[in-house]
Amino acid sequence: MLAFFYVAGEVYLNTATMKKLLLILTIIFTIHLNPLSSQVLVDTAVDFSLYSTHNVLLQLYPTLDSNKIVVIDFFNTSCGPCSLFAPDVQKIYEDYGYNQADVRVWGLDWGNTNAGIISWDSTYGITYPTVSGGEGGSNLVNNQYGVQSRPTVVIITPDHLIYYDLNMLGTEPCYRNIDSLLSIALGSLTAVKEIPRAVSPTLSMKIAPNPTKYYTSLKINQKGIFEVALYNLAGNAVFSRRISSDGNYAVRIDLSMVNDGFYVLKIKSESGAVKAQRLLIGR
Repeated sequence: MLAFFYVAGEVYLNTATMKKLLLILTIIFTIHLNPLSSQVLVDTAVDFSLYSTHNVLLQLYPTLDSNKIVVIDFFNTSCGPCSLFAPDVQKIYEDYGYNQADVRVWGLDWGNTNAGIISWDSTYGITYPTVSGGEGGSNLVNNQYGVQSRPTVVIITPDHLIYYDLNMLGTEPCYRNIDSLLSIALGSLTAVKEIPRAVSPTLSMKIAPNPTKYYTSLKINQKGIFEVALYNLAGNAVFSRRISSDGNYAVRIDLSMVNDGFYVLKIKSESGAVKAQRLLIGR
């Protein structure tokens, strides 16, 4: 509640209220300069290989290629919100299997030393692998990802795409939000796992536009009969159809009745060969 008092025709705010107003104005000004948008400048993950403060090797692409989802907390030890949300990231690490299941949780610092990070981890109860910016080399990774603010938590899926990034100017990197997005991403992982892995080296598909709003066009460069299906992140088919390709097949797929979100578009030949690609619908 705003506290004020009246003296000789003028209204005065007390010190506590003034501080609150200054904080609110600062936040509004910051958001005006930094619209609610992505706080990393890449949409495809940049590979890296770093050692944590406890000498654990963190290799991004090999981890993703083993069908794992990677959660990275870009943080700084002098950042208040980083300290505030670090326990939330720690709980994600614990609840999703201590880096022993389908999710890996890593922390990449900006600017500190190994000793500084070990001390910070001890203060806030952090046990997931963390890398120091200076000695560990994660300053370079922060730069490669174009991290604009900290904390920024990114979720990277096995196709090397940044599925989502959470930050103080957009989706708050709290446990609830990270958990909700991970559940969706894991649904996508399950859907992909359920797609048969037989692949023909000559079978290819192209879909565009992607991302899209109301439609996408599918092109197939091989003759034959194909099953075309669109799966949601729970692994359920939103629609499917059987088509005949003359080797230069193109069809426009109406998505106007499909909800926003991530999907997997799959084609399967009569011989069992499969191609699949992730499709994002957003309006």
